[in-house]
Amino acid sequence: EAMRSQPKYFREGSVMHNLIESGIEMVWFSDMSQNDVVYGMCIERKVKKVTVVFRGTVNSHNWKMNLKFDTNEYRNPIKQQYPCRSDELSLHSGFALYLLRRRKDTGQSKLQEIFDKIEEIGRELAPDDGKFRLSITGHSLGGALATLFGFYAAARPRFAHLGTIYIWTFAAPRVGTRAFIHAWKYLERTGRIRHARFSVTQDLVPLVPFCNFEWDDLQFYKHVGMRVSLHGIGWIGKRRLKRNLDVSYPLHHDWRSEIRRMFMNNIFANLTTLTGFKNNHKLTEYHKRLHFAMSYRKALGSGVYFSDNKRNRIKSLDEYYYIRANITSDVIPRSVLEQSKTTIIQKDL
Repeated sequence: EAMRSQPKYFREGSVMHNLIESGIEMVWFSDMSQNDVVYGMCIERKVKKVTVVFRGTVNSHNWKMNLKFDTNEYRNPIKQQYPCRSDELSLHSGFALYLLRRRKDTGQSKLQEIFDKIEEIGRELAPDDGKFRLSITGHSLGGALATLFGFYAAARPRFAHLGTIYIWTFAAPRVGTRAFIHAWKYLERTGRIRHARFSVTQDLVPLVPFCNFEWDDLQFYKHVGMRVSLHGIGWIGKRRLKRNLDVSYPLHHDWRSEIRRMFMNNIFANLTTLTGFKNNHKLTEYHKRLHFAMSYRKALGSGVYFSDNKRNRIKSLDEYYYIRANITSDVIPRSVLEQSKTTIIQKDL
């Protein structure tokens, strides 16, 4: 009866109710201008975790920046040498401007502003040693900003003491070209960054942009991180989930691999109606399909008459990095390492 008397946004099942019950606290929200980067910060005190959340597209200015498909050159923040390293990185001009341009009044970029706020909150969260967990997330435009922000946070020495930075993006478009993906992979191999990139079947936003349309310096955009494809909840989606979760990683960049990805991840192969595009891009659709994938996989491994040990739990992002990209870390269970070695040996035989 007490719950019924509460406003709707506090009732059981509401976003606010779930937020309160989860122990997540909203500690900072920045929306000084709707034409600027809008982001918030949440903390989980028990695990000493700070999460940065970037908002997606809501107005015409956001769309204007989204459609800046040309690239700008930015200095590579990684000083160490790695394969195919470049001193300059070509980044989507619209997304990069949001984070890297300096304000005229303060001379400070939005990137620097958020860095300072993270450190301020982190010192309060972990006053003894200053060590806390950092994760970054966003949807659509917010996913692109989360990708770029996570890259610069992982590349800067000021956050090296935090360990691995985790990024979770939904419907994120591409943000950089070939030099960017090589820099990103270096941060993955050195354990600085992990990225789960969720995309819904027939959502066109994760498929763009595909090139910078600069004919004198034509470059093609590349996705980074571990892609998790979320299929529909019909019989086709169930059939795919019976085999395994659709998780892929751009491990190879030879011409055959590039052609295969180009064929699978192009707009024409994923065309749908205007209503279908709008529905497939919604965050609620991502939530529905992600919940379905997790529930269905767990059900396959916990049935009364049928049980599969491979499906009785959902693997972690670090485990998928080992399985798909052969990148290991200290948090991967020994059983997964042994299972993956057995699979590799069987393939070799």
